[in-house]
Amino acid sequence: MVGGLIGRCGSNISRIRNESGAMIKVYGGKGEQKHRQIQFGGSAEQVALAKKRVDEYIYDQLIQQPDT
Repeated sequence: MVGGLIGRCGSNISRIRNESGAMIKVYGGKGEQKHRQIQFGGSAEQVALAKKRVDEYIYDQLIQQPDT
């Protein structure tokens, strides 16, 4: 899921950074671990918008997954 959030060549995460003005770092490389950490930095407004965009992406991905 994080790979999709980051996007091809970082396109999605770059868009979120540009829209929000927040600094966003993703820790834990591909295949290193099951869970990865996302760190936000910036003003309260910037962080809130960046987190909202990330939450929206995750929510959209979860509702698109078929039931198991």
